[in-house]
Amino acid sequence: INLQPDVVYARYPFPFFGVKRAFSSVCPYIIEINSDDLTEYGLKNKLTGIYNQIFRKRLLKGAAGLSFISKELSVCSAFEWYKGKSTVVSNSIMCDDFPFSLNTKNNIPNICFIGSPNQSWHGLDKLNVLIERYPQWQFHIIGPNKEESLAAGLYDAQNINFHGYLMGNEAKSLLLTMDVGISTLALHRNKMDEASPLK
Repeated sequence: INLQPDVVYARYPFPFFGVKRAFSSVCPYIIEINSDDLTEYGLKNKLTGIYNQIFRKRLLKGAAGLSFISKELSVCSAFEWYKGKSTVVSNSIMCDDFPFSLNTKNNIPNICFIGSPNQSWHGLDKLNVLIERYPQWQFHIIGPNKEESLAAGLYDAQNINFHGYLMGNEAKSLLLTMDVGISTLALHRNKMDEASPLK
């Protein structure tokens, strides 16, 4: 494949050795900022947090611009030193790709969470309040499997269904049977208050 891009657009990557050279080898690059990486990598692992803190500026300084997914991130102190071009473009989806179910025909509420494991700011543990208070509701977890969910603090209750990772069409089919979708519940753990709307 003979690619000759005008610009490389990528989410903020962990600043491993050579990533800056790879991004800038052909054309300018723009970095999408979807989190406060200083806090996020620090929460995941102390060592990776320190490494990221040391090498992130070299990667970001070389960018032709930064694209923030929220206004909050665009004024975050973690990026205030950056003097290049920047803009705010929130995450989005093609709504037509995700049909809306007007009537799920459920007799009881079915509630779904989609996420990734080891993300403390997803706040799976905060679902415990609803799970205990409404044992008749059915909760569905897509992404983290049972072991990963329990490790995140979620209770092992009768009204939780663990689906693990699903392919796109499998997830869409399941979502059509849901009444409520739940997004990130503990964004504050990542020192953030604003995110893109639930997709």
